[in-house]
Amino acid sequence: MRRFSSIVQSIVLLFSSADDGQAGSPAPPAAPGSGGPPHKPLPPYARWLLFLAVVAISLVALIFAPAPLSTILFWLLIIGTMLAVVVAGALRISTSRELRDRHVSRFRRLWHQAKATLSTAADALLMGLVALVSILERAWNVPKALLRYVSARMKPVTDRLLKHVPHERVSSWLAAAQNQLKQAVASKPGPPPIGPDIPDAEKPIPPLLLHIELILLILVAVLAAKDFANLDATRQLPGYEGEWLTSSGHYVALSVRQYGYIPLWQPLLETGEPLIDNPFSFVLHPFSFYPCLLWGGINGIKISVILMTVLAGLGGWALGRVLGFGSLGRVLLGLLLIGKGNMHAMIGAGYYQLGISQAYFPWIIAGIIGILRLRHRRWPVVLTAIAFTLMFWAGNIWYMLPMLISVGVVTLAHIFDRRFTVDRVALRRLVLAGALTMCLSAATLLPIWINQDYIGGHPNEPDAGKAVDRMRVIEQFINGDYELYEKQLAPGSPHFYYSFVSPLWFILLVMVLFPPGWPFRYPAMLRLWIVGFVLIIFFTMWGAGGSAIMIWLYDHVPLMAQWRFVGRALAVSSFWLAVLLAMRLDSLWHYITSPERRQGLRTVLAWGMRVGQAGLALLLIGVSLIAARQVILQWYTFSGVENVNAVDYQCLEWLRTVRPNEELSVYRHGYDIVTAFLETNIRLYNIEADYFPLAEPSTTGTYDLTATLPEYGIAWNNDQRTWLTSNNFSVVEASPAPYDEYNCLYENKNAYSYAFTASESVLSAKGYVPTPESTVPVTTIKTHLPDRIVLWVRSESNPIVVAVQERAYPGWEVRVDGKKAKLQSVGGLIGVILPAEGYSNWHTIRFTYRPVWFFRGSVLTMLTAVFCAVYLLDTNRTTIRYWSRLRSRLRVLGQRLRRSTGSASPDDSAQTGTQEGR
Repeated sequence: MRRFSSIVQSIVLLFSSADDGQAGSPAPPAAPGSGGPPHKPLPPYARWLLFLAVVAISLVALIFAPAPLSTILFWLLIIGTMLAVVVAGALRISTSRELRDRHVSRFRRLWHQAKATLSTAADALLMGLVALVSILERAWNVPKALLRYVSARMKPVTDRLLKHVPHERVSSWLAAAQNQLKQAVASKPGPPPIGPDIPDAEKPIPPLLLHIELILLILVAVLAAKDFANLDATRQLPGYEGEWLTSSGHYVALSVRQYGYIPLWQPLLETGEPLIDNPFSFVLHPFSFYPCLLWGGINGIKISVILMTVLAGLGGWALGRVLGFGSLGRVLLGLLLIGKGNMHAMIGAGYYQLGISQAYFPWIIAGIIGILRLRHRRWPVVLTAIAFTLMFWAGNIWYMLPMLISVGVVTLAHIFDRRFTVDRVALRRLVLAGALTMCLSAATLLPIWINQDYIGGHPNEPDAGKAVDRMRVIEQFINGDYELYEKQLAPGSPHFYYSFVSPLWFILLVMVLFPPGWPFRYPAMLRLWIVGFVLIIFFTMWGAGGSAIMIWLYDHVPLMAQWRFVGRALAVSSFWLAVLLAMRLDSLWHYITSPERRQGLRTVLAWGMRVGQAGLALLLIGVSLIAARQVILQWYTFSGVENVNAVDYQCLEWLRTVRPNEELSVYRHGYDIVTAFLETNIRLYNIEADYFPLAEPSTTGTYDLTATLPEYGIAWNNDQRTWLTSNNFSVVEASPAPYDEYNCLYENKNAYSYAFTASESVLSAKGYVPTPESTVPVTTIKTHLPDRIVLWVRSESNPIVVAVQERAYPGWEVRVDGKKAKLQSVGGLIGVILPAEGYSNWHTIRFTYRPVWFFRGSVLTMLTAVFCAVYLLDTNRTTIRYWSRLRSRLRVLGQRLRRSTGSASPDDSAQTGTQEGR
């Protein structure tokens, strides 16, 4: 019963403030006869984690419950939360003193035992170190005497040379260099980076208000993306490239269920590609990977969209919190970032990674502002590194460059004071955040960077993008009407240019018609306001295309021209526009509701002013919520789900039924259907997207076998049927006809088998291109996992080449009979050469994909994660204190050893004699 009471007390105290006062104030003393001191509330991070768990369980219940029951559960959640807050504020709950004393005594006993063990081990280690130092000191006498002898013999020569050296000039030059060096490395703390502090940035928020704000944002985000809460497996993410871009998560979910592990190679797209160290893979992104693992590929992606929408809203709230916004400013910024048009327009068009990566914009800027201003806090450094890493792991690197530009401009605007003195503390924190970002993302950053020459298919963007009407581009920020696209009045496709973030009437009302005043609340925000305004102009020029500045940058900055479809840059412009709107709204709220307006007034006038302030505040709240609602409702215009293509399923399932245990490849025009190939374990042989991995150059000839036609093909119209028949495909008469009266499958009799052998002399002949007739199929495949292939092959009297139709990408290795052999690139396919033998013998050949840079980067990622945890725990002070104590003990032990061996130093002997005299 006591344990149950303690659990109930902890849950109730979850919603109470830390001390019902200022943070860090001491707890009140226990009342006499109360049976123990008052219960110490849970720490803030524990309350926050428990709160997130409660919200997650509630959201799962709301999603899976029927409509009437979900409504009842929602209202019970709101009412229960409010009651818990009220009860927690009125009660003072105490725990059992006996239970607490028992845990404390147990902890103290274990601590003393561990401390004694560590002390004994440290003493033994230090004695060994002191003995080693004394041995090395005695061993140094021989080379020291030799150096003295050499220097004595060389002294006449050096003296003769130094006579011709201008000593005075050299001495003055050295003194000047020394002074300059001292000034350069002097650790003088610079002035505050953005002027006066913003006190509201760390001011405690009342628990009731905090939970209302967060629950409101989470609820609105779930309602905005409610169309994706449909867990029907026949409804999926829309868009032509949707299935291809999300195939990594779908394939991982299938592999875990089928093979029991996460492979490193994806064999079902053309001739294979890396699964994790892939620029478009999001296997390491937790908000995409784990939903796919729990609910499967189709439903997991839909749940991930909901989670990322919630993350975008919470990121806006967190950025408002760092900037010291009030409640209305924080909530409005979160709502605008939930409904920002670029995010749901890209998701609705199938560009999943481009949409969800925008959720990290506010988190990155919040971390940078915290680094520059909250110099006594460590969490901004780690937050910036984690946000950048998660945006990189989201499966698209497009927005890394715009956010790096934003971070650079924000830093340059805040790291100098009026005298252009650099804030060295902030600069060191920025360098640390950058190093942590690269090390934390090293699991994929290292292999992608090392193998960047093997990433192909991505051309440059000519003339910095297609130039469009800039007024039409600006209209996208303030007009969310879909008729602009129906009437062809928009600058381009919605997933490139749709950027609706606020209606025009709200911008005019907030910026012009309301009482005049500064557009920001504190003078410290002036620099950020200027930065936001400049970045809006810059990214709008970039997104409009054809700008002279951007053309120059595309021509002179390396890899800049690879940033294609420039309309995507408008996502950053809309983000900064939302930040400036929230900043102005927060300034108006403070201007209207400030109690200073009522000072010095009589009672009647003071009450009249109070009523006027309340009316204006309610009006400001109302218009803000109406504008946010108008923006969020556009989610239902561009987003949603569509039916899965069923006709390809029928055709592929029939083929898999006819040939259940074979390696199958099918040519299909276009890559709008990928899920059916993954679920039937059939390779899709034609993708032709802007990205594809490149194979290592062929080592057995100058031909290319990665683009050969497969054994089967699918056709759904006359043009596709004509193309297949003209390339030696013939109709499979028994195949189904789910679309029309024509059979869907075609067969290529002259195709390479999945694994084959050929004579080395034939393949290596100059100018010769091997044909399927010159190869021998390998049917003795012992094991075939996605990244592990084991074959049994018989040697011959002549050298033969064994090849498998997997792309020869860096990371493949081969072993023959357990011994490592040299991997060959057989026209871009993995292979190995078996030497000639006088008699026929069976060999076991094992191909394995083990990218060494992925494993090295993974180790670096894990070590960095541990460092971030230790850094957040602020253990450096404890470490410094421990090592200073250890050094003093080392000095004492050294003195004891010298005394015991009779080799005490003169200082020690003099000190000993003084003590004996006393």
